[in-house]
Amino acid sequence: MSYRSCLFLLPIVLALPVLAADEPTAEDIARLVKQLGSDRFSEREAASKRLAEIGEPALNELRKAADAKDVEVRRRARELIKGIELPPVVARGHAPVLGMALSPDGTRLLTFDSEAALRLWDANTGQQLRFLLGHTEGVHCAAFSPDGTRALSGGGRFLGDDFALRLWRVENGKEEMQLRGHTGEVTQVAFLPGGKQAVSASCDRTIRLWDLAGGKEVRRFEGHKLSVRDIALSADGRKMISGSSDRTLRLWEVASGKELRRFEGHEDAVTSVAIAPDGRHVLSVSDDRTLRLWDAATGKEVRRFTGHRGAVGSVAFSADGRRAVSGGADDSVRLWDVATGKQLRRWTGHKESVTAVLFAPDGRRVLSASLDHTVCQWALPK
Repeated sequence: MSYRSCLFLLPIVLALPVLAADEPTAEDIARLVKQLGSDRFSEREAASKRLAEIGEPALNELRKAADAKDVEVRRRARELIKGIELPPVVARGHAPVLGMALSPDGTRLLTFDSEAALRLWDANTGQQLRFLLGHTEGVHCAAFSPDGTRALSGGGRFLGDDFALRLWRVENGKEEMQLRGHTGEVTQVAFLPGGKQAVSASCDRTIRLWDLAGGKEVRRFEGHKLSVRDIALSADGRKMISGSSDRTLRLWEVASGKELRRFEGHEDAVTSVAIAPDGRHVLSVSDDRTLRLWDAATGKEVRRFTGHRGAVGSVAFSADGRRAVSGGADDSVRLWDVATGKQLRRWTGHKESVTAVLFAPDGRRVLSASLDHTVCQWALPK
């Protein structure tokens, strides 16, 4: 997916969300905090468990309770705060950012922007490690290789001419190779398992498979009628899902380039896609404000997730496939139960559209990038 608006990356912060209508009210949270001091152990335990599930929206009341006279309330409140909060990761001084990629081990963060720069950060400390310079127009996508030693990026601009993918050596920021062939902005890239091949999507309506040893195009996937906005590979790299401004998703066989299935139902451009770790389901989000879960074997819509109040631009599955995270133009990041479609959490600290979301490999956090100049990290409920 490609964003063309601008932002400056400021400290990666934890922001306090506004409660959605279907989430606990301030009164509910205050009641639960008070219950931490109940005479009944079972009630204290139940309140602690529920407050931990609520997470960040309960932090204000818990911080007040951390100084309570009641020893039990004070102890439980402090334990809950420690479990909910995460230390901020600071990353300062970025030009307009369009998205991010996290290394497989979660230690390195790549951010990219409309001013042709990629920056590599220490994801734990927020220290900027180096620039990756070479693109001459905006960078719209980047991905780490499976072993984290290399990165691939792509971009361009409307009526521009820099549509080359660039392969980088992460440890020194050196450009190793350019992959040329696309005739429109590159919107997404991904490495196949093993890291010897990669795929890219573009506004030229094609997806291309590349050999990274020789820098040659191996195969072209054609069929979408408008820009291909996003692609995602199955865990084994044998299948690929794509989403397009033509409102469809398409499932492809990577080895042959054959279109296996088409998914239709969205009422506007499909902006982001994801494949479940077990390959059985596909998730998509759209400018029509919905998330949709699809049966990968039949192409049928299984479930619809509603709640976003604007176009949805990014989606990701958790490592176990049980939860999903989405972000969009309503400035919110939302956590979902995939099996039921229930919204588990809504984080609303961002001030402008969320451009990218992902689950951290440690299973404790969600990261989100936004046009409000920030990248935030959010504690996942247990």
